[in-house]
Amino acid sequence: MDALLGVREGDFFLLVRGDSMTGIGVMDGDYVLVRPASEVLHGEVAVVLVPGEGTATLKRVYLFGDEVTLFSENPNYARMTYPADQVVIQGRMIARLGMAAPRVSEGRD
Repeated sequence: MDALLGVREGDFFLLVRGDSMTGIGVMDGDYVLVRPASEVLHGEVAVVLVPGEGTATLKRVYLFGDEVTLFSENPNYARMTYPADQVVIQGRMIARLGMAAPRVSEGRD
């Protein structure tokens, strides 16, 4: 399984809670494989610690000068902007394991 997913030493799985990333197929109850990194490319999906939250969040990260803007992949959630020096990037998402309840395709009996 590790070879199939391209797992490297130090990579870790994160259990997803919530529906903020459903637009890219990441559902509540899924696991994402995360490669540790303190920086990510503009627009990558990453695990991020944000100020005052005390927990990690999975969001698409955009860097604008001295600010970091985090975007959900669900239009029900507003983007969040923080001073870059207050955001700690834990790593980038490199894979998703769909562990949530089976998804039902529309139009199927």
